[in-house]
Amino acid sequence: MAPAGAAARPRSPLFLPPNTLPVKVLPAAICILLLAACRNDPPDETSAARRPALIRNVETAHRKTEFLARETVSFDLELHRTGRPVLQATVLQRTDGTRIRLRKANGSEILFDGSSGWLAPAGQQDAEARFDLFAWHYFFCLPWKLTDPGVNWQEQPGREWEGVSCHTGRLSFKPGTGDAPDDWFLVFSDEKEGLLRGAVYIVTFGDVAARLAEKTPQAIAYADFRPVDGIPVAHSWRFYRWHTDSLGSRETTGTAVIRNVRFDDEHPEDFAVPPGAGKI
Repeated sequence: MAPAGAAARPRSPLFLPPNTLPVKVLPAAICILLLAACRNDPPDETSAARRPALIRNVETAHRKTEFLARETVSFDLELHRTGRPVLQATVLQRTDGTRIRLRKANGSEILFDGSSGWLAPAGQQDAEARFDLFAWHYFFCLPWKLTDPGVNWQEQPGREWEGVSCHTGRLSFKPGTGDAPDDWFLVFSDEKEGLLRGAVYIVTFGDVAARLAEKTPQAIAYADFRPVDGIPVAHSWRFYRWHTDSLGSRETTGTAVIRNVRFDDEHPEDFAVPPGAGKI
């Protein structure tokens, strides 16, 4: 678990509007939660038959068993915020999330080796390094992480998500899960196909941040699903502010395009710490 002060200051994390939360609070909250969520402990022993229908449908539609049977997955990410590019990178990870490598187009590398984060070359100014390392991995993996240890589920009434009838569930975290157990995700699963179409979420840290975050939830919408070795993967993401529980007045704050998704065996050099790297 990373210490609360270890995260560097990112730009408006997860596309939260500027000054929504104190700037010293945001980075710690996001990196701590994502670090906890990205580490997969032993599988939950709860039988599949006892899981909520939404989870069963998502895991079936996204072929979770086949996904986790593959050793690694990689993809190219192109991220835009307010219409301008802010990140181009290639992400390589174990499918269970225990190792992650992100190579930016500028030549820098960020690595999670299972316990620590690394940045190469060391000494460079990259305020978003830890955030970039964990955030985009987490959003890519969300359909396969709904039964991570420490997760609580509460089924919600069915609703529409961008014109699609969806099952809805609220994901929260058991006390002691990471350092931000008040965070939650409201997840939307296509009633017909079971695909994870989107999620509303907040990120909290501390009592003041929690109260403010509840007033400014954000949303991510997944689209352009394409099969990769038979596993459906969303190749288009859109981020926006969630206004008064309505999609009708949404304001887009960012977009992402996913390309070149590829499954592979793990190789010794995949997650080796680069020479000269420094801890982050």
